[in-house]
Order: sequence, then structure tokens, then C-alpha cells
Amino acid sequence: MQALFKRPDTWFVVVIFLLMIPAERLELFSASENQLHGLRHLVRWSTLPRSETGFPIDKILIVDTDEAFFEEYGGWPLRRSDIGQI
Repeated sequence: MQALFKRPDTWFVVVIFLLMIPAERLELFSASENQLHGLRHLVRWSTLPRSETGFPIDKILIVDTDEAFFEEYGGWPLRRSDIGQI
């Protein structure tokens, strides 16, 4: 037990762990992740040429998944292979 008190790294990990519980409860990680993800895209769009960051608008396909679609498909959920083909 004395070895536990002599190791400051163990106490550091325990303190960090206990601080992470309220941080996760308040969703601080999600908020910071969203902000950093947005900044990443802004930096990428401002530094790379338009040909590498442009979205191919002519490749957009809208799939209407109404009741008739699912009756013809045979139910829910869609298989991953079918989602990949869509």
C-alpha cells in the first residue's frame, strides 16, 4: 500500500479520471470536437485547391424511401451492401 502513495503518476491518473466524469456529463468533449472539426474543414478549404475540395454536384442522387419503397424492398432495415450500391 505504501508503494501506491509513493507513485505520483497513479494519483495524477486518478485525478484526471475524476475530472473527466463531469466533463463528459456536461458534454465538453462533444462541443470541443465539433468546433475543432469545423476549424479543420475551414483550414482545408482555404489551403487546398478548389479541384480537391469541391463537391461534385452532378453526382448527387436523392433516394426517396417511402412506404412503397420499403414494400418493394421487402422491409426494414436496409442491408449495408444495398446502401453501398445506392
